Amino acid sequence: MKRHLSKLAPGTIASSALFAEQSTLFVSVLKWSILAGITGVIVGAVTSFFLYLLGGFTGLGDRITHGHAYLLLPAMIPIVVLIIRKLAPIIEGYGTEKVIEAVHARDGATDIKVVPVKLFATLLTLGAGGSVGKEGPAAQIGVGLDYSLAKIIQLNRADTKRLVICGISAGFAAVFGTPISGAEVLYLGLLKYDVMFLCLVAGVVAHAVCRAGHSVPAKLAIPAVITKSHTESVIIALASGVFFGLVELVLIQMLKYAEELRKKLKLSPEFSGLLGGLALMVIFGLSPQSAGLSTSLLGTIFTGGQVPSFSAWWKIVATSVTLGFGGSGGIITPLFVVGATSGFALAHLSGRSVFVAG
Repeated sequence: MKRHLSKLAPGTIASSALFAEQSTLFVSVLKWSILAGITGVIVGAVTSFFLYLLGGFTGLGDRITHGHAYLLLPAMIPIVVLIIRKLAPIIEGYGTEKVIEAVHARDGATDIKVVPVKLFATLLTLGAGGSVGKEGPAAQIGVGLDYSLAKIIQLNRADTKRLVICGISAGFAAVFGTPISGAEVLYLGLLKYDVMFLCLVAGVVAHAVCRAGHSVPAKLAIPAVITKSHTESVIIALASGVFFGLVELVLIQMLKYAEELRKKLKLSPEFSGLLGGLALMVIFGLSPQSAGLSTSLLGTIFTGGQVPSFSAWWKIVATSVTLGFGGSGGIITPLFVVGATSGFALAHLSGRSVFVAG
């Protein structure tokens, strides 16, 4: 009998170890799925509220100025500069780079007060027609709220970082209405597969919460593309990659130049904001479609309409001045607009359709 038990013991031990391992894994997945779901609810709700306020602020600016909200910028940008300097200097800039810094340099550590300050500063900037995006505040909402949640439930540094990454995904998914792309951009350069599923859960839940709050951005219908031969498609793709890379490089350099110019002027931050606001009045007087999010340009292009050939250049200049001289907001929406309008210009100059694919 003892001999028989001794023969079974190794298999029994192995089975017990396997069961324990699988049970631990199941509990961990369940725990993190719940946390990711909670993240999606919280970040989705706050982002939905932000989008609701954004619509109100934008409408108010247009009503006050009879459709020329950018006339408010000389007064509004100095106010934004003052608010940020006094309450949360760490959020100066376009937001996304602060999210990257929080994740990689501080394991997600963020002061919770950056959330309302960034949100309000961006509302003022966009409400007055500043050329910025809305994803920066949404990402910082995710970072700030999830870091606070991690502190409340006493997660360690590694788990705090994981939860914060879920918050970033939820913020992107909620503000753009794209739950899967929220998971794709989750780690900003370093993809970790143990977080990807959780970010997808957080993104889907945040998207659903925004839909419930009627805050999902309008979807753009893209016409059928023109299919080319395989060889021609590859050539077009390579040439387009080089072209769009150069265009975005121009935007990056213009952003740096605007910041350097502001520093060289050696003026008070508020007065620099005033000058930036005056410059934007001139820019938007020449190119009104460059003001605000400029999503009307995207809608026009995707519905087969025409936009001015220099729209990309005006958007680059407007975004650089807005952010370089003290405005607050994201950079990704302007990147989308610059990419779409420069692509339209390239198609127009080359005599090709805007919708060409392999």
